[in-house]
Amino acid sequence: MDMVKRYFPEDTQVLLPKPTWPNHNNMAKEINLNLVEYTYYNPANKGLNLDGFINDLKRVPEKSVVLLHACAHNPTGCDPNPD
Repeated sequence: MDMVKRYFPEDTQVLLPKPTWPNHNNMAKEINLNLVEYTYYNPANKGLNLDGFINDLKRVPEKSVVLLHACAHNPTGCDPNPD
């Protein structure tokens, strides 16, 4: 998060998945980043909300920063399927 603050303009959006670990929000708020949530998890099927995920990412302004979990999305443990 410090790198974002150091190298990107103050109005840069930082997108965090919904849900995410509380410490991600806390770290970003501590250094006054412009936080926006994007759709990730669908609790109804305990999997990825692919439509919401794609729709949210399509609306991301250029030069935004998106936090992606490489695997085992925290705190859900949900990964996209191979399709």
